[in-house]
Amino acid sequence: MINTTSKNVLAKVLATENIIVRHDAKAKTASFDLHRRVLTLPVWKSMTSSLFDMLIGHEVGHALHTPGMNPDTFKEYVLAIGSNFDLALMVWNTVEDARIERMIKNDYPGLRRDFYHGYREIYDMDLFEIKNKNMNDLPFIDRLNLHFKIGPILHNDIEFSAEEMVFVDRCESAVTHEDVTILSKDIYEFMHKETEKSEQNEEKAPININFDSDGDDQEGNNQIQVEMSESQGDQGGKEGQEEAESVGSGSPEHNSSPIKAGETIKALKRNLENKTSDSGGTIIATAPKPDLNKIIVDHKTLYNRIDDKMLQFSCGSSIDRFVETNNRFIDIVKRIKADSIRSVTTMINQFNRKKAADEARKSRIAKTGKLNMDKLHQYKINDDIFLSRLITKSGKNHGFVIYIDWSGSMSHIAHDVILQLFQIAIFCRKAKIPFEVYTFTNCMFNDRGWENQFTKTDEFSFQMGDFCMLNILSSRMSNIEFDHAMKILTWVSVAHNGNKIKKYGLMSHMPACPREFMMSSTPLNQALVCAIDMVPEFRKKYNLQVVNTVFMTDGEGDSVSYETDVYENRKSYVLYDKQTGQSFNYDAYGSEITSVLSRLLKARTGCNTLRFHLDTIRKAENAPHSVLTGNETVQQKEAMQKLYDAEGFFYGTNKNGFDELFVMKANTEIDINNDDDQILESKKGNFTALKTAFLKMNDRKMTSRVLLNRFIDLISV
Repeated sequence: MINTTSKNVLAKVLATENIIVRHDAKAKTASFDLHRRVLTLPVWKSMTSSLFDMLIGHEVGHALHTPGMNPDTFKEYVLAIGSNFDLALMVWNTVEDARIERMIKNDYPGLRRDFYHGYREIYDMDLFEIKNKNMNDLPFIDRLNLHFKIGPILHNDIEFSAEEMVFVDRCESAVTHEDVTILSKDIYEFMHKETEKSEQNEEKAPININFDSDGDDQEGNNQIQVEMSESQGDQGGKEGQEEAESVGSGSPEHNSSPIKAGETIKALKRNLENKTSDSGGTIIATAPKPDLNKIIVDHKTLYNRIDDKMLQFSCGSSIDRFVETNNRFIDIVKRIKADSIRSVTTMINQFNRKKAADEARKSRIAKTGKLNMDKLHQYKINDDIFLSRLITKSGKNHGFVIYIDWSGSMSHIAHDVILQLFQIAIFCRKAKIPFEVYTFTNCMFNDRGWENQFTKTDEFSFQMGDFCMLNILSSRMSNIEFDHAMKILTWVSVAHNGNKIKKYGLMSHMPACPREFMMSSTPLNQALVCAIDMVPEFRKKYNLQVVNTVFMTDGEGDSVSYETDVYENRKSYVLYDKQTGQSFNYDAYGSEITSVLSRLLKARTGCNTLRFHLDTIRKAENAPHSVLTGNETVQQKEAMQKLYDAEGFFYGTNKNGFDELFVMKANTEIDINNDDDQILESKKGNFTALKTAFLKMNDRKMTSRVLLNRFIDLISV
């Protein structure tokens, strides 16, 4: 069994770049896409390590030494070699293969053994179909091809005439692609004379240039792929085949009549096809393009619809019930804001202290190069006689884009999370830090249509279900808008939890949650794809140096779907990003999708990617496998539990593709009912008791605001 992972690494090391390596069961032979930098390797029924390495070495030789050309340029290039497209292409392939194989073996001498044994396998299997044949009776192009591929195996017994030997010698010494071009033209002219008479009587052979639709560039232009040991390569799509077949037809000067030469090359192609396995391989997927206008509901649209009229409607026909319920929500918001004044002020001071301490660490004394005249008399005993200045490395300006899971499993912690978000939002507004907060959900916003939310970027884009993102909080809000948002969010978050309804005395008054805030599954992966476009817009709008992209969720994201005819029997997957040229390996199901999308978000935007896993576990070691590796030591578990008990969070050991992953105690309550002023007033007579009470209340406020503490740590360095 070939270890494909190690072979992928080998290919990338040889190519000296992070090329994509895919193993395709449908591929007839190895090929390299010169534009997308994709190495495709076949999955044959039996293949030794040497043969595998030989195929890799051959295609990497193309990657390093064959210049890329778009389809139109390549057509013109081949036809400039000779008007018979089939013959010209075959000649160029033979000469270019000989050059790049010689050069890759010179670059990596260790590959010489793999080339020998790999071609030995091909010869022993008689894939060229030359057994029981006198090879010296073959046409020149066949003998030339066999000479450079299996010449050492045949003890170099292939014979050439004096005229032919000139071309063999030139082929052995060709270095540049220009050498190949000139030599190909000369060989074509020589061979065309031999084949011209026989072409009229031969059946027309199919022409395949391998304009594979899997190699489209960003403008949709098909790209050339260079294939292993054949001039009639496999087509990636019907459109490319029809285009290729039309190249040599329609005009006498572009004659594409069948040629007698090249039978051994055709035999190799035919026999390689028979070795193709049906056991599956690697597919290269791409992320679809989201239409944000169909997905995001801005806060103005959201709260213009979910307003006091909707609250009144949800309270039923009784105006008194609406008035009392509305007043209760207003009172809760007032208490939240009053509580936040003292706690957020404390947090602001903490933030400023941390920031000042960090800037002090970054400060340094720099000599100006100018003499300090007040120290000049000390020149015999002190060499510090130059003026100096304090250089402080200023902190970077931060912004936050926060995505909140609004799935059904969040119902029992939704209000506690919303209270934490209020604290973060109030802090950011006070500190002038830009922020946007979105919920992601599968519930539709009223009757708004969701068709075609995602557009495929190519035929292998995976499919994502429709969903919605509600912009629930924003630094763009006015004070009136922010207060209204707090009231609505208090309503919809309390409505999902019977205990909170009872806590606030709303058992007989609680209006039903509006449809727009109903809960469903977890479209986390859809949110990640949207963030790829949203984060750069946010950074540009506020001219930010650092964007912290935060995902808060209590579970894993919804699965993506695949077209069965494309993804059937596949064993492994690669997510490819055309914009950055990076690729990420993953499994088709589970949290692997989330992992590669978070890595793609990081690669595309450069933002800080953070995941807050919200949970209510008591023991840190009981956290789900998606946030733990399962290999934690006893010491690690003890450290995680200690931090979890003291601070309400611990660091996940399985980051799942994010820069940092925090496991948060999501049901930590922010108590907004205590009258701290009355408590302090009662302790005035005893200074020690007053100090103890103040410190205890301050500590409670600090530790209960788990999320806010993490956010301050993020932006104070």
